[in-house]
Amino acid sequence: MLTRRLIRRYLKLVVSALVVVFFMIVGLYPAPFQRLPETEMHVRARLKGPSPEYWFGTDMFGRDIYSRVVVGTRITYTVSVGAVLIAVMGGVALGIAGGLSRKIGFGVMRLVDILICFPPIIIAIFALSLMKPGVVPLILVIGFLYAPRMARVVQSAVLEVVQLPYIEAQRAVGTGLWRIVRRGILPQIMAPIIVQATIMLATAMLLEAGLSFLGLGIRPPTPTWGALISEARRVMHINLSLLVFPSLVLSANVIFINLLGDGLRDFLDPKMRRAQ
Repeated sequence: MLTRRLIRRYLKLVVSALVVVFFMIVGLYPAPFQRLPETEMHVRARLKGPSPEYWFGTDMFGRDIYSRVVVGTRITYTVSVGAVLIAVMGGVALGIAGGLSRKIGFGVMRLVDILICFPPIIIAIFALSLMKPGVVPLILVIGFLYAPRMARVVQSAVLEVVQLPYIEAQRAVGTGLWRIVRRGILPQIMAPIIVQATIMLATAMLLEAGLSFLGLGIRPPTPTWGALISEARRVMHINLSLLVFPSLVLSANVIFINLLGDGLRDFLDPKMRRAQ
């Protein structure tokens, strides 16, 4: 029989997952959700507040903010998801190698320690100032910054798994290393990888928005949430809605992604399930 606590946990997981999936669909197919072209200018409707015609108002050029927020979803999720995929692939490879080899593990931990000493945005600003702005540089830089953090999580999980009896038994009978990793280690560490990747998605989204806010992201006129917030600073004393709506959308995504990670942790962790 489901308890109220259990229902509440599953409800949090389902609701947050639905919200995140919805925004991903908007990012993949923004056209059906748009009301006007994001670059179309309406000179006579500049800096208008929310209205039935312009749901989120218009900017200083008369462009529809709602349509620009919708289109900005594609860039934000493309960069964030791409960076997390790179971080997961690199971090899992380094973490498994570090968990199986003491020398590699020592090197991975020292790399993580060095990178954690500096705020990610500082390293990202330095790296992007030497590169041409674009989606690919953003993905590579953010993915590189988060790969060592994923490696630390994976390495800790691997160090626990390799001590299990069935892993030692596979080694004793001469099972190949790749087979042990593929069938013995990876299935056991998928839960922390998924949870950490979800958390990284939210932080990568914030980092991308921060870089776009500073002008190091995608160049105008392509809209991103961070760039929209940056543009709104200049005219927020005239029309505050230009700042409010992109900020609310960004905040809502970060909150629901974190709730999704929290729900996945509760669902995938056997200890948490037993506690329920």
